[in-house]
Amino acid sequence: MSGLRRTVYGLMLLFGVGSWLAINGIYAELPFMAHRLPEGYSIAATLGIAIQVGNVGPLCYTFLRRKYGEAAQGPAIHFIFLIGILCAILLAFLWSVTVPVGGGQRASVPLIALTCGLALLDATSSVVFWPFAARFPSIYVTALATGEALSSTLPGVLSWIQAAGDGGVCAQSGAPLFSVSAYFGILAAVALFSLAAYRRLAAAQLSNPNSGRTINSIQEEEEVPKEYQRVADEGGVTMVMPAAAAAAA
Repeated sequence: MSGLRRTVYGLMLLFGVGSWLAINGIYAELPFMAHRLPEGYSIAATLGIAIQVGNVGPLCYTFLRRKYGEAAQGPAIHFIFLIGILCAILLAFLWSVTVPVGGGQRASVPLIALTCGLALLDATSSVVFWPFAARFPSIYVTALATGEALSSTLPGVLSWIQAAGDGGVCAQSGAPLFSVSAYFGILAAVALFSLAAYRRLAAAQLSNPNSGRTINSIQEEEEVPKEYQRVADEGGVTMVMPAAAAAAA
């Protein structure tokens, strides 16, 4: 790949990192939070239920897409990132806050509520990010997949580094290298970089009115062998097929 193509690949990879970063980050940080929460490690089961609520997100986006078409994609991606960053910042301050729930018991309501909100956003990213990546040549779609994989690897690495604060032990028996609040602050910063990567990719696109295919000003259009040609179907999706078959179609 040329330098320009590597730039596109790197931006797409960073864009993908923001997909499931927050939810993966919460679970990676549980060893440092559980001892401060009234539920202890059983909070994981409650968070699991809260995350399932996130499945409503893709359904809501489907209705928006049917109503507004392609115009819904850009605002949806911005919404996912901006609200996700806000939730991560709120987690930095509210993760240990509890509220009374009756019977003299307390519950980590802010943590559960913010996890539910982040699950809605992260689940929706799966149906919003991929159509955006599909506008690019196929090699860049692999960058998005790699970025999504890193959205679970990065929080795990951060948690591992955090545990090295006192001889590599976890928070229950030693001081972590940095606090839980700092951890969520780092995740918010990473999500901000992911948003910046998306904006750079989106700003570099020039719309092709004939085929609906997006051509990027920061990468060269893939060459098509002379015996093939590009054909746009009724839905505006561009395909590459043999010239003879394209003429027959």
